[in-house]
Amino acid sequence: MKYNPTLEAVKSFIEVKNTLEMLYNELKNLQAKTKSDEDVDKIKDVEKIKEEIRSRSRESPSMILDLGLASAISFILAKAELSNLKIVIDLVKSPKPPEHILKMKLQPTKLSYAFYAYIIFKFLEEHLKPKELATSLKESADNVDQLARYVEQYLEYLMTGMNSQIASKLLRSYLEQFKRLCEAEFPKSR
Repeated sequence: MKYNPTLEAVKSFIEVKNTLEMLYNELKNLQAKTKSDEDVDKIKDVEKIKEEIRSRSRESPSMILDLGLASAISFILAKAELSNLKIVIDLVKSPKPPEHILKMKLQPTKLSYAFYAYIIFKFLEEHLKPKELATSLKESADNVDQLARYVEQYLEYLMTGMNSQIASKLLRSYLEQFKRLCEAEFPKSR
């Protein structure tokens, strides 16, 4: 694929936005049926996820510059937790939110970090995929252990030679454009 960070950021943003809208709409439909206060809270949580993704998009590029890419990704993943990255991938892969996700309590901050990790890995996989990785991020999300192996292998790859610096340079424009889209479309934190 030709390197066009602006176009790719737009595609990633649309994917994240559409995924969150799908989840929001499905929760609204569920709430209309159940009239549950718990479902109302989940709907509010989806809006909170958007606010939090906006925050991640503003703070993470400077973190990458300050800490280095592998350390910044490690931090983002620690905040997200792999189980939440799996949830994000399950949401993105599905035309409709899986039932287990609709039933669970959403964790907006952790899910926002997971969405941000997802867009980073998605971009890097497209432009800088190690030969050692037999599977893609989405294929690795069948279970948390597989996902952990994928993440570990990718972080090892980034810490080898100049890979982290190359990846950081490739990511910079992409993340900047993603940030602009988040600032324009997602609400500010209150």
